[in-house]
Amino acid sequence: MKIHLMRTPLPWRTEQATECGMLAHKVKIVQAKDFTGGQRCSICRSTVKNEGPNALLHQMQAAIGRGLQSYRILKRPTKGGGLKEYRRRVNDPILFELKALADLVVRHREEFEKLVAANESEQAIQGAGAG
Repeated sequence: MKIHLMRTPLPWRTEQATECGMLAHKVKIVQAKDFTGGQRCSICRSTVKNEGPNALLHQMQAAIGRGLQSYRILKRPTKGGGLKEYRRRVNDPILFELKALADLVVRHREEFEKLVAANESEQAIQGAGAG
């Protein structure tokens, strides 16, 4: 059984997934620090975790980016020892979630703009402290 790495959860999702998009309750999962050796999932293995003050933001951005890809290119070993690329359709709910988020923004525009401004201010403060 392949070992998978837990994806950084998107705040609006209740169901957890792995970096490769599998539902977490259906596969064996380990923490990033324990993701060594064994039969590791190649997609989970290729995922790089960002560190630093913006780590969560970068990881969420990566999770959304992966979700927006309608296909993923995967590599499978061949009998001759090489690798064969193939495409797997991704059924990620991100498009439906983005539409729902857009609808929420329309309904609560003022609150949304305040949150964006607060996040921009927080980012500016963190950026100023980094230098």
